[in-house]
Amino acid sequence: QCNDLLSSGSNLRLYEQAIGTGPGVIVADLSSHAVASLEDVARLLHAAEAKRRVGSTRANDRSSRSHLLFSLSVHVDGEQPP
Repeated sequence: QCNDLLSSGSNLRLYEQAIGTGPGVIVADLSSHAVASLEDVARLLHAAEAKRRVGSTRANDRSSRSHLLFSLSVHVDGEQPP
């Protein structure tokens, strides 16, 4: 199960890329957020962290039940993203 922690949507759809077109997995309908400062990034990461699932195990009271993944694209002012 894959959820976008920065949106209210449900499970995201995952697709493997065809061989020869590039590595990795495509995540459909993933949200995108523009930021202008380090504080904006911290705010988004904090919001996502608050929605992560955790539970207790014998070894750890707050064991993670999810992983937080994000992608960061940097764009220079006045230039169009590729």
